[in-house]
Amino acid sequence: MASASSAVTTTEKRLEGGQLQLRRQQEEYRQRAAELEAGQRQKQKQLDSLRRATALFGERFSLKFRHGQDELCLVMTDVDAFDQGREFCISVRITDNVYSVTRCEPMVPGLDELTAEVNRTNDFATFVKSVRKAFVAVAKQAHGL
Repeated sequence: MASASSAVTTTEKRLEGGQLQLRRQQEEYRQRAAELEAGQRQKQKQLDSLRRATALFGERFSLKFRHGQDELCLVMTDVDAFDQGREFCISVRITDNVYSVTRCEPMVPGLDELTAEVNRTNDFATFVKSVRKAFVAVAKQAHGL
């Protein structure tokens, strides 16, 4: 009888240990789930912020971003005073921190120099502004202005 009582006590201790381990695992899972949810909320905030910025660029600067295969295409409108809906596009690829233009429609004079400058300074905003100015000049020239 003592042996049976000892076996029951051992089983109860094992059961209690298993239950304790299970509670610890449940708490770990809850904490991990809370961390994942917090991370997801943070990522959603970042995504919302990027979407707002993209909309702002579209509205204020008539600039849209399109993603191609390993490149970013910037589509600009309100460049040609005679055809404000006309799209001007420049596609840029960055490989090993080096910018390269993969497409430019219409082609603009001085593009090689602009590309060299963005690679020297890493100032992409200035590059975009300079390309837009070049597009405006090309559009004016096309209309004899």
